[in-house]
Amino acid sequence: MASAQFPLSRCWAVAVLVSAAASIMACSSKSKGEFEATPSVNDGGPHLDAEEQGGSGGGSGGLGGNTGGSSGGGTGGDAGSGGSGGSGGSGGSGGTPIEPPAAQCANCFGTPCASGFTCVTSHDGYPFCAQQCESTCPGEDEYDCVDLTSYDGQSKGKGCVPTLGASCRCSAALNGYTRPCAISNEFGVCVGNETCDSKAWGTCQGQTPGPEVCDGIDNDCNGLTDEEDDFTGDELCAAESAYPNASFRCIGGTCDVGNCDSGWAVFPGAPSADDCGCAVDPADLTPTKNDTCATATITEALKDSPASSVTIGGTLHSLTDEDWYGFEAVDVAQAAGANSFRVNIEFLATGNPSNEFLFDVTRGELGLACSSTGAAKTKLTNYDWCAKQGNEGADANQTRPFRLRVYRNPAATPTCNQYRIRISNGGTGACPAPNACGAT
Repeated sequence: MASAQFPLSRCWAVAVLVSAAASIMACSSKSKGEFEATPSVNDGGPHLDAEEQGGSGGGSGGLGGNTGGSSGGGTGGDAGSGGSGGSGGSGGSGGTPIEPPAAQCANCFGTPCASGFTCVTSHDGYPFCAQQCESTCPGEDEYDCVDLTSYDGQSKGKGCVPTLGASCRCSAALNGYTRPCAISNEFGVCVGNETCDSKAWGTCQGQTPGPEVCDGIDNDCNGLTDEEDDFTGDELCAAESAYPNASFRCIGGTCDVGNCDSGWAVFPGAPSADDCGCAVDPADLTPTKNDTCATATITEALKDSPASSVTIGGTLHSLTDEDWYGFEAVDVAQAAGANSFRVNIEFLATGNPSNEFLFDVTRGELGLACSSTGAAKTKLTNYDWCAKQGNEGADANQTRPFRLRVYRNPAATPTCNQYRIRISNGGTGACPAPNACGAT
């Protein structure tokens, strides 16, 4: 009887199956505590535990992260890190971190960006090439993938820009390029510029904030110059030599004399640089002053017997200043023919330097000191009136109010010299001729 014919491949398969069955039966017959083979997961195939057979080395760390290697290896590391060691094996070596391409942050002022990059304007105001992206960027610690329209208000799409509004790092692509920078201290913050030297940004060059002074410069970089609303003239001009009796004011970046201290005025007719060297009469410091007949400074009453006198004086602290004085000349009753009533007004010998001053005299009526009907003498340097003048007669009561107006001679050079005038009543000797003491 002919024997059955099997293809060789079938014979091999049958042999394998028979062998496998025998092995399974043999294993099932082992006693408890003897070693059994169990599957272990690494790269998909079962293998013997490391107690029986040592595993091979760990998986290598791939660029951007790979899975573990062959039997015994663990999973591969993330970008730049080595794979973990398998049971009984060591970890793989670390991979190279992913760096942004060289075209990232290249200067695109007048130069187009490479393919795959968009020219955008940084927050510092310089144009650079941003790599186009979907969600992440190479060098994620340094760059963010953002909507470019929201970044610079004009570019389209998404691109990789420096994180947190920072500038591109200095590189060969930005060599010689400058960017804004800040110089700050307790006085303020000034904007300067720093330059890239291919490796690092240089020192910030620019104005250092300082205290505001009167020089026409914004010293503290707050956008304002010579801030007299925030600082006094004395503060702005603290480094200048002080003006006597005055404060400073800042005019066009130059320190000049400001408001005079109370009781002082600028030298009349002279430049303001001559400071507040003219003393103001105390009467001119009052609300009413003494620059009209109605507000005249009243002296004591002057009797003719015994004779009495008073000396007055002051300064004219402006070109329009004038001083008014008032007094009552009292005619004391005397024997007939012996009336000594005599009013004399004159500058002292040194009381009218360079004939700078003149005065007017008004002899009023009782109760009407400032009446326009009173006899007036003007443009005088000396006044002399006695009882024998007028129509009343020598023995008539000559008591009258007088007003004296002191002013500057229009022909004289204005100064702050002081005038000195003596007023007296009572005297003897021949009376001057009527109107001899000045024109009416």
